[in-house]
Amino acid sequence: MNTKRAIAALLGVASLFAGASPVFADPTCASLENKKSESRLEFLQGEKARLDGNCVLYAIDQLGRAQYAPAVPTLIRYLDYPYPDPPNYGTPQNPLILAKINWTNYPAANALSDIGKVAVPQLVEAIADAATPELIRKNAADTERFIYAPDPPEGIAVLVRAAHARTDPMDSLRLMDQARRLASLCRPEVRNECENASLK
Repeated sequence: MNTKRAIAALLGVASLFAGASPVFADPTCASLENKKSESRLEFLQGEKARLDGNCVLYAIDQLGRAQYAPAVPTLIRYLDYPYPDPPNYGTPQNPLILAKINWTNYPAANALSDIGKVAVPQLVEAIADAATPELIRKNAADTERFIYAPDPPEGIAVLVRAAHARTDPMDSLRLMDQARRLASLCRPEVRNECENASLK
């Protein structure tokens, strides 16, 4: 069972129990609950250190569910913001959160993967940019990998093509480094294709 199928299965279990008990309730933030995506994005654009953690996680989750593309640049800046350990919004037993943590401990990575391929150009820019912190660069690449989970070699090829298109050799190097790292993480059945894609 691949990662997406595993998460889908766990989310299916979560949905079966969602109405049965508060233990399975989705996370909430009263101040953002009835707001539109624009307001949730505006909240995240505040000073990160001063924002209520539960509401940060709620806003990120809701923007991903809404596939709200204008949030992509802000969500990328949150790629260094982890879920609490254990999760403290909703409940530690919330299967929705636990399922997502199976592939990443960063809620913005989940939100960006929900938004999908429209986020890829800006993820690529974040990977290439010298000013991007290393944790965000790595998580941006991992998010791109998850978006291309049905076709891992193509996800790597996207990074390689972007590297060849850059005029700054250091930008190219940063993209190629991530392409090679992602190739090393490919499933055995597509490992050769991934490695070939990273060499083109």
